[in-house]
Amino acid sequence: DGRGAWPSSPRRAPVRAAAPAPAEALPAALVECELPDGQLLPLTSERFRCMEALFAPALVGREEAGLTECVLGAIGTSSIDVRRDLYQAIVLSGGTSNAAGLAERLERELAAAAPATVRVKVHAAPGRDLLPWQGAALLSALPDFAQMWISRQEYAASGPACVHARCVAAHQG
Repeated sequence: DGRGAWPSSPRRAPVRAAAPAPAEALPAALVECELPDGQLLPLTSERFRCMEALFAPALVGREEAGLTECVLGAIGTSSIDVRRDLYQAIVLSGGTSNAAGLAERLERELAAAAPATVRVKVHAAPGRDLLPWQGAALLSALPDFAQMWISRQEYAASGPACVHARCVAAHQG
């Protein structure tokens, strides 16, 4: 069935996310969300249907790979010696990762696509919505990071090319 061995190439057949249920088959429980200006926004199935685009971007007209395919691709391009560890160390972060059921679904889809002998674990720690900010704060505090800072005046003079020159080209080779 193709699940017994590591993929030989990251260009595996894409995993197809389960087709979303038709709108009429989804629970229609009404939830009212209060916006910052005090308005109440009534929401039903769109609360979770919009998250489907993370797994099946084609639903919103995008050609990119879905979340499951992206994770599989990243693991597939890694050294075969660390793949088993990577499958067990998938960490969700950022506000979108708080979507109900996201971690469980990603873990289920990855487990279905992973070799049969591999355990898949998706970690979704409390407070994960702040992890990107915390990581950026740590990075910006490193002494070497100050060398990559770009002033507003430098960016205005050079545009995006200064980002490449300062941050990307400096770390190649």
